[in-house]
Amino acid sequence: MAHEGFAANYRIGRFSCWGALVLGCVYTVFSILTRVDNPTTAQSSFSDPFLPIASILLVPVAALMIASMAAVHFYAPPESKVFSLLSLVFMSVAMGITTMINSAVFFIVTHPREMANAPWLSLFIPYKRPGLFAELDLVAWSWFFSLSMIAAAPVFKKGRLEKALRIFMVATGALPIVGWILMIFFPPAELTGWILQAIGWGVLILIVWFLLARLFDRANPLERHSA
Repeated sequence: MAHEGFAANYRIGRFSCWGALVLGCVYTVFSILTRVDNPTTAQSSFSDPFLPIASILLVPVAALMIASMAAVHFYAPPESKVFSLLSLVFMSVAMGITTMINSAVFFIVTHPREMANAPWLSLFIPYKRPGLFAELDLVAWSWFFSLSMIAAAPVFKKGRLEKALRIFMVATGALPIVGWILMIFFPPAELTGWILQAIGWGVLILIVWFLLARLFDRANPLERHSA
């Protein structure tokens, strides 16, 4: 019965990782389309057809990413549980913040008549720096998400797949932090900062989720958890 429970947790890991990868790719497409459209005013944000789609897509992606980190915590050997737990906590904070923000953005841009004359609208829309929503979302992804990746990296130490996963997790976490520092403290390097962040949580994260999915596909719960 215990081994059946182990196998069920591994199935959850596989499902959540593949789901996060597939939906993450779809989200990335709509997010890029939103950036290309790049609304510059609150009014143009209401007419952007891609922003509400990207915002609502992030909700299930966030849930799957938390579930994936829960699976990593289950997968971690006893001596690495503290790292996987930290990773799960950081990921939960990051995804909680970004879910609330993107849900609010979805509500605002899909109710233009009610929101168009709101006196506080300029704090949140357009959804880009230095708007309050964009700044909070940046903290969620550039810090808590990044710390989640870095904290999870020590879990993976055996075999080529785990070592590759460890390297990509560290890179995925480090690049957004460096990019955020450049954006905040070195304004002339803001574009470089954006590029570093986009590589981290926009490109490398997809590789991380692919490697995690492959890891759970190959993992043998009977071997890893046999007493």
